[in-house]
Amino acid sequence: MPTDQFTSSTSLLQLRRLQRHFVLFLLAIILPVAAIIYLYQKHTETTVQNRLFTAVSATGLQKKLAFEQLIQIATSHLQRLSIQFSDALEKPDVAINDQHWKTLNKFGVRSSGNGELVGSQLDPWWRSRLGALYVRQQGSHNPLLQKELAAAMTIFPAIWAAHQTYPYFQWTSFYSAHEDLLAVYPYISEDDLQKATNSPNKESILNAIFNPQSKQMMHKLGPQNNPQRTQHWTAPYYDSGGKGAMVSLFHPQYVDQQFLGILGSDVTLTMFDQVLTDANRALGHFIVIDESGNLIADDVGSVQNNKAILTLDKILPDSLLPHLTQQHLAQQLLMQQHTMQKDGIQHAGDWYWLQMPLKGSQWKLIVYFSAKELNSLSADGAGNTLWIMLSLLGLLCLAAGLISYYFALPSLKLVDFLVRLSGNPALPSPHVPKAWAPSFELVAATAQERDIYLQEIKSHTENLELTVALRTKEVVAQSELAEQARHDIELLSDMGREITASLHIHSIEEKLYEHVQKLMICDTFSVGTLDWNRRMISFDFAYRHGEQITPYTHSLDVSTPESVTSSTPAEMRAQASAHCALHAVEVITNATKNSALYVPLMLNQKVIGIISIENKQTYTYQQKDLIILRSLAAYASVAFDNALAYQRLQQTQDKLVEQEKLAALGSIVAGVAHELNTPIGNSLLAASTLADMTKQAMSEIESGKMRRSTFQEYGDNAKTACDLLIRNLSTAANLITSFKQIAVDQTSDQRRLFNLSKVTHEVALTLENRLRREEHQLTIDIDEDMELDSFPGPYGQVISNLILNAIIHAFDNTKAGKITITCQRTSRGEHITSDNMTDDLASRITLIFSDNGCGIDEQHLSHIFEPFYTTRMGQGGSGLGLHICYNIITAALGGSIRVESTLGSGTRFEINLPLMAP
Repeated sequence: MPTDQFTSSTSLLQLRRLQRHFVLFLLAIILPVAAIIYLYQKHTETTVQNRLFTAVSATGLQKKLAFEQLIQIATSHLQRLSIQFSDALEKPDVAINDQHWKTLNKFGVRSSGNGELVGSQLDPWWRSRLGALYVRQQGSHNPLLQKELAAAMTIFPAIWAAHQTYPYFQWTSFYSAHEDLLAVYPYISEDDLQKATNSPNKESILNAIFNPQSKQMMHKLGPQNNPQRTQHWTAPYYDSGGKGAMVSLFHPQYVDQQFLGILGSDVTLTMFDQVLTDANRALGHFIVIDESGNLIADDVGSVQNNKAILTLDKILPDSLLPHLTQQHLAQQLLMQQHTMQKDGIQHAGDWYWLQMPLKGSQWKLIVYFSAKELNSLSADGAGNTLWIMLSLLGLLCLAAGLISYYFALPSLKLVDFLVRLSGNPALPSPHVPKAWAPSFELVAATAQERDIYLQEIKSHTENLELTVALRTKEVVAQSELAEQARHDIELLSDMGREITASLHIHSIEEKLYEHVQKLMICDTFSVGTLDWNRRMISFDFAYRHGEQITPYTHSLDVSTPESVTSSTPAEMRAQASAHCALHAVEVITNATKNSALYVPLMLNQKVIGIISIENKQTYTYQQKDLIILRSLAAYASVAFDNALAYQRLQQTQDKLVEQEKLAALGSIVAGVAHELNTPIGNSLLAASTLADMTKQAMSEIESGKMRRSTFQEYGDNAKTACDLLIRNLSTAANLITSFKQIAVDQTSDQRRLFNLSKVTHEVALTLENRLRREEHQLTIDIDEDMELDSFPGPYGQVISNLILNAIIHAFDNTKAGKITITCQRTSRGEHITSDNMTDDLASRITLIFSDNGCGIDEQHLSHIFEPFYTTRMGQGGSGLGLHICYNIITAALGGSIRVESTLGSGTRFEINLPLMAP
């Protein structure tokens, strides 16, 4: 038999066997699958129904909570008004008083009389916030009438706020139990109220208001029928004023166990319809009814679309109405007759329903739907399952036949052909469908190419294995070098951060020496500083074998050939140092007995120093060591520059601080000169006058013309002059003593016990001339017996700086400024922001320095204590005044300072100090 025929017959036999097995497999699957499809369809319908029941219950609970929230808003509204009404009656201080009545009377509001008290001539703004008050004539005999009027006026603002927040509040009223007072919001004029109540005249308006229905509600909510003082909702009704269907909530009003009347609020039913309206619900109809079966709201807007109050018999289907009505009348009997479904849903006949009471009212929420609606939705969810499964089975059978014809037989032939090609790559292709012919040809060609390729691969395999082994060794070596380089970079980075973190030159040199010892072999280490003016290199920091050696210098003018060689180590060091400094290059020397490495310290392309290391062995330092020392030198250059800049900054700051102190002493000298001028001038005038009178008296005595009366007059004048001299000279002496103490305190840090009020007044006295000249007022309010054991000099400088800061900045180009200094002992409850306060709060004081100047902008407020920060740079401001105050208070005085300021409203400094400085 030919090979091709043998292969075809074998493939056909295998295909027939495969088809028989496939048919049996389909029969074994189709029958169980059909049963499963039927059971699954029933299960799906039940699942969909349960899901719908759950959705209805969840939606009903959601609507119930939303409805109860609206009910709670209304009940809370009346509860708040009741509390305010009671407070106004029990505590007249919180109600409208006589002064308020006088003010309101100017706008036409009366506090007594009968009829309308508020008046229609009120301004619209007042009228929108006040309601109407109506009093019966005999109401003047009610002893609580005046208090009730005041309480009603007190709660009008709260009623206005509630109506603005919740627009569905239409009317809010208070009905007096004596039937002599009606308070209603919003305002309604007497004429409009007469028309609304169909009263024949204005005197009979309250008779219409307190009709039998109102009296019945008053009696129903009174203490006899309502001892629990609960609120009550009325049946729905249509507003006579044209505001649609409404319902009223009434709340009994008591004070001291006495029933005063009822508070009521009329609410439109529109807001309840909005809660139930939901276009996205899948199943169920929602209604809310009261205890009498009146419709409060539903999900289709029946209340809004009808002009009459609807009841259950007008809105429920006829087949459902008997079940709900019977359950309403005899609930226990219904529980035995009706089937309870999932989630509390009840079922009877063709209807399902769910009832939920609404908290805070006598209403119920009812959800109902028919069995037809339920079955329709269930069928929609599960009806397509059977057809989908049957379609899948049909497609499966069709696919099996197509696969057998177009793929199974050619595939079997292809497998057999592949098996034969493995032993004979030159075997010809069998007869197959036209679509499969290119595949067989490609397989045959691939088999021939594979045989050739396998031969080539075998020849190259050994060479490739050898190449891979060599490359693996190279990669491992490179990886080790990269890891070592990464480690060195991280180590140098950490060392650089430590070096640049210091701001002192000696510390930088110590760190540099420490890190060089860790990384390199080093017997001698030195750091040289260049002086280009003297052309010298000074090595002030030098170590040999771990011990510091005597500093030494090298000249830059020594011979510096391109190759540094010399007979002695000293000459070699001098030449190498000069060559490194002058040419800004690294130098490596390898003499017969030692090795050295010189690296310049560069800053802004200029050499500022040299780092040198030496070792006794030759050829110790290589390119790697040069790179490490170069990196450390770069970090050291930055660190040295930062340290020098920090030193210059400290020097500048110290100089400016001394200038501030001299400026303060200058202010003291100016104050001394001005304050001493007046008493000394008065003393000089009194002395010269006394000398003239004495000269004239002596002349009269010598001429013998002196009379007793003249001598008596001379004596009186002399006594007056002496008193003037003593008083003015005493004043001058006291001023000199005070100024002397201030000057001593300002120029020293002597600690002593001093009177806070006295020292503050003495400091203020030195600036009195400037304050008076610029027409500013300084007020000091400090207890006379308050003493501090501290430093009066720094304290005086703080007060002086604050006063001058206020004059210069707060009252810039203005006059009549006010500065106030007050002091009080710190209470335990006061907040203190300080880092070093560990003493008892009772042993501290709080000094308040405030002014009414221009204030400080918020963007500057957080920077005012920073050094050199000023808004008057170039105009005489140094930016150190408040910085000095901050340093003195927190360091010398052991306290804290904080500032509060609003632009245009002045500035307030709060200084907290201990009575005994640390």
